[in-house]
Amino acid sequence: SFRNTHMAEGEEKVDVPAQEQEEEKQTEPKNGCTKDAAPVPQEISPLESKVIRQVEFYFGDRNLPKDKFLQQAVASDSEGWVPITTLLTFNRLKALSSDKDYILAALRKAGSSVIQVSDDGECVRRHPDHPVPDILSPEKRKQIKERSVYAKGFAEDTKLDELQEFFDQFGKTQYIQMRRTIPERTFKGSVFVEFERKEDAEKFVSLDVVKFKDTELLRETKEQYYKRKQNEKRSKPEQKSEPSKASEEVKSKEEELHRQQFVKVSCCVLHFKGCGQDVSWERLKEVFQEFSTVAFIEFERGDTEGYVRFQEEGGAQRALEGLTKAAGEGGKPQLCGADTELRVLAGDEEVSYWRKVLSSKGKKAVKKDRGRGGRKRRQRASKDEAGQEEAGPVVKQAKEDDGED
Repeated sequence: SFRNTHMAEGEEKVDVPAQEQEEEKQTEPKNGCTKDAAPVPQEISPLESKVIRQVEFYFGDRNLPKDKFLQQAVASDSEGWVPITTLLTFNRLKALSSDKDYILAALRKAGSSVIQVSDDGECVRRHPDHPVPDILSPEKRKQIKERSVYAKGFAEDTKLDELQEFFDQFGKTQYIQMRRTIPERTFKGSVFVEFERKEDAEKFVSLDVVKFKDTELLRETKEQYYKRKQNEKRSKPEQKSEPSKASEEVKSKEEELHRQQFVKVSCCVLHFKGCGQDVSWERLKEVFQEFSTVAFIEFERGDTEGYVRFQEEGGAQRALEGLTKAAGEGGKPQLCGADTELRVLAGDEEVSYWRKVLSSKGKKAVKKDRGRGGRKRRQRASKDEAGQEEAGPVVKQAKEDDGED
């Protein structure tokens, strides 16, 4: 590796006793990174602390597993090193400091267990002793939920830095999601916070009173929050209103336009029946993405069947043929470790499917599927959140932001 230190040209070689050579080997840096030594107390400024925290977040358990751009940067080096100049393209870090040497000095002061700095000071990486976890596994999701809390009562102009400083007094946090309205993206005054330790989350919720700038906060665990929202939905009476003639005409026109746009793209919807136990739509997307670009997966964890919509014509047919071929002659197609039945929608069945999609999702679904530019904007917004607000993907947030709270 170019980061290893070599003997300078013309330097005289000196014989060293075997015992001293052995001691030298034990203290020698490995893999181009500085060997961990006894920490020397150094004063860290507030800005340096923010820089350290932000870089640790980029390589942390909650961001790296879903940050495709950073994953590619890590994979491009055999030892996982990422140039600091690459990190400086991230808005959040660049807003804190654009001085590479300053960032490097802060990281070296930190003595982080998450981040390692290369000897030449050009690159950083996640510590090899801490492999990236599978945050989609049921066990990992359970652990995250147990140490996550919900809090409401913050002013709309509250900044992430203020939230981080506030929650730090209750324990170290790994993730703060500022919940926002859709599509305006204004802060709703409530957050989801994942603490590093389950005990800190429980203690925060159990405190008698917690105030932020003289405002008492509503606090509960994330699990309690979802149960409360479910109960509120069940208790609300159904409100039915007769649609106006004008709205029916608009819907009819949009439905026809939607049908013409998508049904022309034949063989783009695939139905599957049977899949592995407790499979997520994220895992399904990984499988089908190998054959064609996936536009949408109509499936929820626990279901035994669903639909996959592809962007390109013939995408569904290619996926069917690919999975059938992988099963071998006489074999049955497999989906996430289980036998599955696959069927490409065509003709009247495909038209009927799109009509059902429209009737269930209405005008909002039409705009969402038709507005490819909007989808790109949402993707860009999701990428910015990873750097600026330590927030999850916009799609996930839309599922969670289901009320005034």
